[in-house]
Amino acid sequence: MKKTMLIVGLTAAIAGGAQGAMITHSGSKAITSTSWTENFSIPQFDEQGGNRLLESVKLTLNGAVEGDANVESLNQGPSTIQINLQATITMTLMGDNLGVVIPVANETFEAGTFDGVIDFEGGSGEMFPDLAGTDSAMSTLVGGVDDLTPFIGMGTVPLVANAVGTSNGSGAGNLILQFMTDAGLDFEVEYTYRLVPTPGAAGVLAMAGCAGALRRRRNK
Repeated sequence: MKKTMLIVGLTAAIAGGAQGAMITHSGSKAITSTSWTENFSIPQFDEQGGNRLLESVKLTLNGAVEGDANVESLNQGPSTIQINLQATITMTLMGDNLGVVIPVANETFEAGTFDGVIDFEGGSGEMFPDLAGTDSAMSTLVGGVDDLTPFIGMGTVPLVANAVGTSNGSGAGNLILQFMTDAGLDFEVEYTYRLVPTPGAAGVLAMAGCAGALRRRRNK
C-alpha cells in the first residue's frame, strides 16, 4: 500500500509540473521631456536544456504624458479651440514594433476675438498648466504563430523605447500653440511556459500506470 501511494504521489507531482508557469520582467522610464530613446535589457528565457518550453510572450505597456499648453487665437471672431497634450511611445525589438501607447490630455477653450496681444491671456488666449494623461496597451506573441526565438537563450533581450511629443491643437484658422511635453513608461514582459517531461519522468508515469493496474486486479 505504501509503495502504491508513493508512485501515485510522484505521478501527481509530474502532472503538476507539466502545467503552465510564468516569469515576469519589468522596467520603467521616468517622466522626461520628449523626444527620448531608452534602451532596456531583460533576461532571455532559459529553456534549461529543453526541459522548459516557451509558449507565449506578453508585453504590457503603461504610458504617461504630462506638461503645459498655451493657446492664442488670432481670429477676428470667436473660436472653439481643441488642445491635445500628447505623446507617442513605441517599444521595439531589433527594429520590429512590439507595441504603442498614445497618452493624451484634452482641453477645450472658447476663445474670443483676438485682443491684439500674443500673451496667452485675455479672451483670446489661455494657459493650461499641469496637464496629464495615460494610456495602456497589451500584445501577445504565441509560439507556433509568432517568432519567439529572440526571447530564448542565455543572454538578454534588447528592447528600445522611443517617446515623441505629438501634441496638437485645432479650431481656429489663425492659431498659436505652445507645448511642453514630458512622457514616461512602465512595462512588463511575461513569459508563459510549461515543463517538458524527461524520459525518466515518462518511465515513472509508466510504472505508476502498471502499479495502478496491479492494485485494481488484487482488489478484485
